[in-house]
Amino acid sequence: MLDGLVGALDARAPTSETPGVVAKRLARGFSTTEGTWGVELLQAAALGVLEAEAPLASDERTVVLEFFSGVRMAMAREAQARQEQLEQAVVRGEERYLVAARAAGFAVWDWDLSSQSLHWSHSIEALLGHSVDALSSLGLWLEHVHPSDRERVGEGLRNAVEGGRTRWSDAFQFLKRDGTYAGVLGRAWILHDTVGKAVRVVGGLIDVTEQRRLEQELKKAVRVRDDFLSIASHELRTPLTALQIQVQSLTKGPLLAALDGRVKARVEGAERSVGRMIQLVDDLLDVSRVNAGRLELHLEEVNLSELVQEVVTRMQPEVGRSGSQLSMSLPERVTGRWDRSRVDQVFCNLLSNALKYGEGKPVEATVEMDEARAWLRVHDHGIGIAPEEQGRIFERFERSVSDRHFGGFGLGLWIVRRVLDAMGGSIRVQSALGKGATFVVELPRHPVAPEKRVGGQPHSANVRGDDE
Repeated sequence: MLDGLVGALDARAPTSETPGVVAKRLARGFSTTEGTWGVELLQAAALGVLEAEAPLASDERTVVLEFFSGVRMAMAREAQARQEQLEQAVVRGEERYLVAARAAGFAVWDWDLSSQSLHWSHSIEALLGHSVDALSSLGLWLEHVHPSDRERVGEGLRNAVEGGRTRWSDAFQFLKRDGTYAGVLGRAWILHDTVGKAVRVVGGLIDVTEQRRLEQELKKAVRVRDDFLSIASHELRTPLTALQIQVQSLTKGPLLAALDGRVKARVEGAERSVGRMIQLVDDLLDVSRVNAGRLELHLEEVNLSELVQEVVTRMQPEVGRSGSQLSMSLPERVTGRWDRSRVDQVFCNLLSNALKYGEGKPVEATVEMDEARAWLRVHDHGIGIAPEEQGRIFERFERSVSDRHFGGFGLGLWIVRRVLDAMGGSIRVQSALGKGATFVVELPRHPVAPEKRVGGQPHSANVRGDDE
């Protein structure tokens, strides 16, 4: 009988079905869309097989029909239950989405380009106070954009749609229902049909008013901090300079011969400490100058080789204390128009670092040039810098090693980089952990004033020539 039923099902199946497929689908269950067709097919097949053996009595036929009627009712109830579960899931999903959107200050809009209608999520009411019907077209939406932003926003959105783009974004002021403007960020995704025509734009607005207010508070706090650093540094430097003069009167004046060995060593140590404190104060001053755009450059003709030799001579006590042997390769003349004191500052910082981190091993300083550029290299054979640290060392308050063993604010290389930026130069490092480091400074021999440079980022510096 089973074989007969399978054969009957195949006989009644659509011509596209292969033999036995219908029976297999019946065995594993029908989808919702197949349910009615499947039950009707099974009922007809069953009646056909039963009546092929012997005609059915009316009560027997009624039993069969009632059975399949019960199957249809059970399937209908199952389909209804599944539909209700799906609808509840959708409702819960929408509720969670609306709660999340409102919590994030986010409103969603859907622009149907065929009907030119604009639909908003209900979160627009919480975000900007408008009802979902108040902004039902692009024209109404643009009317609420601040006049100073309206043309840019409208043209940008239309150009994105007509230009075949897939995304659009802009920041602007949007009129709320209470008459005030909110700072918003708008974003949209543009959907296209199979031939590439834009058919729909789905986007959103997020309120960034508070974010902008916090940014303004932060900028103000940074200005206050920089002003404090500038004032404090000036106030600290005056007494420190006076103290340095007093100490130097002992270490470099006629009184030096009268000092015994222990006192002399202590006075020289005090001189180094005062000099170090002055350097820290100068670093803080430079930070405030760079941040405020008040880093002044006085450009003049400078012989880089001569300047390097002067710095080395001045730093001989520090070279001696480091235990490193310093060698130099200096052409007779390597000239360019630079700020002499700032280039001096750059080389002092690099040489001081090489002596500090060089572990008493040799240090080399090299100067080179071509027609357009000059290079200053400082190479040590010390502790080196790991590759992952090499970008970070040029940031403020950063160093590649712990400050337990090496003092300072971690500002030296940051200031060096900003000074070189201001002169159109650059600095890079070549190093590996445990294999020393080479810092390479590149300077244009005839730098262009910051406001005349082409390409790159503008530099905050006031430039004066030696004829001003």
